[in-house]
Amino acid sequence: MEMSSYVDFGTSTATYFNLQQNKFALYNITTPVNTTAQVRGVEVAWTQPIGFGFGTQANFTYATGRTGLDTPMVGQSRITYNVGGYYEAFGLSAHLDYTYRSHYLVGLDRSSLENEDNVGNLAAALNYAFTKNFSLSLNLLNLANETIKYYAADTSQPRAFYSNGRQYYFAVRYKL
Repeated sequence: MEMSSYVDFGTSTATYFNLQQNKFALYNITTPVNTTAQVRGVEVAWTQPIGFGFGTQANFTYATGRTGLDTPMVGQSRITYNVGGYYEAFGLSAHLDYTYRSHYLVGLDRSSLENEDNVGNLAAALNYAFTKNFSLSLNLLNLANETIKYYAADTSQPRAFYSNGRQYYFAVRYKL
């Protein structure tokens, strides 16, 4: 994929008045800049019904992306994959899925790189349709209770840890 317009971060020098020194001084300023970007990669996916309503699915993506300034792209993981199993029959739909995403650049924080570390997530979903108009669903997210880790240039420079906990969503649906 070729992108003719991509927003990256560039550094330039600017002169501003320094109140503490009571004179003008040079500062390195990081600002958004327009550039190009490209992503190269491959994705493979497989869904396999096993029988009696059971099945499995998997997908894998490998992608590399760089901007025209030869910097990593914001939000682009090199490796992502999902594996899961499902059951769908007699109005019942049940899924159990594991999702993995390798580290990626989140952006800049006070002119320093901020990255998110590799993270995996286990999720489940249950849906039951009593009729074509009435159903119940339960979605369970982050079952392994993973902590999201942010770091600066490398993992020896931790920046933040986010423990969002397990999340449960229950829904009742009725269609008129």
